[in-house]
Amino acid sequence: MPVSREHPSSAPLSIHDLTVAYHRKAVIWDVDTTRTIAELLGHEKEITALGFSADGKKAVTASLDQTVRIWFRTDK
Repeated sequence: MPVSREHPSSAPLSIHDLTVAYHRKAVIWDVDTTRTIAELLGHEKEITALGFSADGKKAVTASLDQTVRIWFRTDK
């Protein structure tokens, strides 16, 4: 599942996918297969918060670098 900050998609993220913050990247992985689906890279310091939109189309991360990034689901 490619993820982009620029190009939103109509396909929602599955509720079976889980985001885990680890240092400066967040990882979305399938809880059934433990397969990594996407790595969200771009923060310069540790990620302190993360979440999904209610419709499952976006993820958001916040960091000690004082930035918030919004990530959109893409289907490339």
